[in-house]
Amino acid sequence: IWQDEYNTKLHYIFKEFFLEYVEKIKKQAPDVIAFSAYYCNIQPIVFIAEELRLRLPNVKLMIGGPYMQTSSDKVPKVVSKLDGKRLWDYGVIGEGEILYLQILSQIESGMEFDQTEIYSQPEKQRINLNNMPIPDYSDFDFDDYRFPNGILSEFSRGCVAKCTFCDETHFWLYRQRESVDAITEIETLYNTKGTDVIWFIDSLVNGNLKELRGFCKGIEAKGLDIHWTGYARCDGRMDIEY
Repeated sequence: IWQDEYNTKLHYIFKEFFLEYVEKIKKQAPDVIAFSAYYCNIQPIVFIAEELRLRLPNVKLMIGGPYMQTSSDKVPKVVSKLDGKRLWDYGVIGEGEILYLQILSQIESGMEFDQTEIYSQPEKQRINLNNMPIPDYSDFDFDDYRFPNGILSEFSRGCVAKCTFCDETHFWLYRQRESVDAITEIETLYNTKGTDVIWFIDSLVNGNLKELRGFCKGIEAKGLDIHWTGYARCDGRMDIEY
């Protein structure tokens, strides 16, 4: 139903906006473009991917995200309406950090496949969010961005709730990043890049109230003058003092 509604009522509204960004991506001439797909954005993703394939015929297109958890069988069958050829070169089921590096290595070595290659994270494997390398932004000019003082970061993955309507419940297992680890990343970028705005991309930033409190106290103790935001559930334990 959602996809029908999008095609008939929404696509014409957003089409030109999408094409504007397709042209911006074309100017960058990337070798690989990856999409994170949900059931609610798969239609515009396919549209954008088709347009990119038309303009960048040699680009490698990759798709991942919760959509792959339930619909990975559909991905190899998708062909571009523009030229009738397969749309996706690679698909990833599960967390992408390890698999993405494997795919990039194959691309750099010149490996080619006749069909869409689907890679799946082992069922019980989960990425440890702690002690990962601090993002290397040394080649990034932050002034090219609308918010040159902002970054995306991650404080946890998954959600402690079990809402039946939500993809996150099935896609992730909840894991909490230690507050000290998150503070180290933010402090480094604060001092080297002037980053003072952080968007946490977690499904649930207050899944572990102890670590969240530790994060706030740590930021205060270090005197980091930052602003941050994230998604949270209503929780009665988060009183005014908290």
